[in-house]
Amino acid sequence: MTYLIPHLEVKVNGAWRDLTARSDLCALAGASVQWGTSEIGKQPEPSVLSFTLRDLHGELAANPTWLTGRAVRLWFGPGHTVVFNGIIATGLSVKPLHDGWQVRCTATSLMVLWKRLRDEGPTSDLSNNLKEQLHWNVRPADRVAEMNRRAEAVGAPQIVDDMPFNISSKNCIMPQLKGEYPSQLTLLHDSFMDYSLPLWYEHPDDNS
Repeated sequence: MTYLIPHLEVKVNGAWRDLTARSDLCALAGASVQWGTSEIGKQPEPSVLSFTLRDLHGELAANPTWLTGRAVRLWFGPGHTVVFNGIIATGLSVKPLHDGWQVRCTATSLMVLWKRLRDEGPTSDLSNNLKEQLHWNVRPADRVAEMNRRAEAVGAPQIVDDMPFNISSKNCIMPQLKGEYPSQLTLLHDSFMDYSLPLWYEHPDDNS
């Protein structure tokens, strides 16, 4: 039988550093990922990783904020099946143990970057009489392309517009009023809503 072995990595100076049992810094003591939604018809929020590290030497416990804001990913081997790709949040906790320290952390997936993108959207001549009052009033395919362009600029995942959803072909414009700047994640939820399956899911293996 082949066992899947978890690996937790953080990005340090542009390279991934493994924080598992063979690390000189700490050991991964447990991890869980919450993703999706528990309510039918409700779109998911970015997934959340909760993980616990055992620090035997105290280096990490003495400076746990070293982890804050770092890119983190959880994957299983053999192979390299990524189940989470995100950013470590604030609010780390440290607890002393008889043989070291326990550091508890949470991280939010890279889709949180979509929630931070709130710039004015492109406009179109589709509604000349309202052009000065609206933004994001472009065709669905153009909206997907623009959201992907902005996401790529900040290192966020990209929309893979594939079956069965094919959101670029949806016959909707869903403009926004000038002065209202919803996040791109809200736009993704609201702009392409229909009565089919939930609109999107995360595929961290492909950063999409």
